[in-house]
Amino acid sequence: MLPLDLADSAAIRPAIDRALLDHGPIDGLINNAAIGDYRPFLEHREDELLTLVQVNIAAVMQLCLALLPHFLQRGAGHIVNIGSDLARRPLANMAPYVASKHALLGFSHSLLREVKDRGVRVNLINPGIIDTDFGGASEGSRPAHASLQPREFARLIADLIEGQLGHLVVDELIVHALGQDY
Repeated sequence: MLPLDLADSAAIRPAIDRALLDHGPIDGLINNAAIGDYRPFLEHREDELLTLVQVNIAAVMQLCLALLPHFLQRGAGHIVNIGSDLARRPLANMAPYVASKHALLGFSHSLLREVKDRGVRVNLINPGIIDTDFGGASEGSRPAHASLQPREFARLIADLIEGQLGHLVVDELIVHALGQDY
């Protein structure tokens, strides 16, 4: 386990270098950290916005920048970026979060086209509501029929990675619970 504060941009490269030294080659990267909350844009402070952008998109790019040379050198690697369905269907009172996930959408699609011919897959998964503590909720507080369960979502990510063999790549996957209201 490698503890890392993604809000601290200066800590990312040294942490990846340490992981490579301690554990050898890394086969994949799952970017699943994000912050955000439900409130009007004008209620955000500038420092909050900068932290959100750092965690939700800049850290993803920094991690990819640190690991991508290793993947390309080996001709193999897998990057899975966890976005949000809100990147494709914006929601009021979520402007900074939606903007960061929209940026992740563009970054993921562009990066895939840059590296796929060199053996590196880049997937974007845009989930709907997940039953976690995001946005001030409590994990386990959302109805199971209306939200993705964390264990189910983790299994979906593993299945996606394991299912892309040979020449297959999934650019983007949008997934919701059957009972989620849009």
